[in-house]
Amino acid sequence: MEFICKDSSLSQKEVFKFVKNVKQKLTPEKLVGVKNSQSWLLLDFVKEIFKLTFEMAPDYKKLRLLLINCLEKQGNVLNN
Repeated sequence: MEFICKDSSLSQKEVFKFVKNVKQKLTPEKLVGVKNSQSWLLLDFVKEIFKLTFEMAPDYKKLRLLLINCLEKQGNVLNN
């Protein structure tokens, strides 16, 4: 966790607490950034990821489809 508070005197426990707090406030919209940017195309994918709990198994087919849709929105032509 050096990248978070390299020059800080926080303990490891305090750093984890800080990271936990940041993660709890994070939303899919904040993660993908500015609306109408290329990263905004990932919003549906990120929302799906945020729905997952630790116990849940990801629906990889659905996630793959969301990523393919994102690439197609960018004008990419995909070959199967």
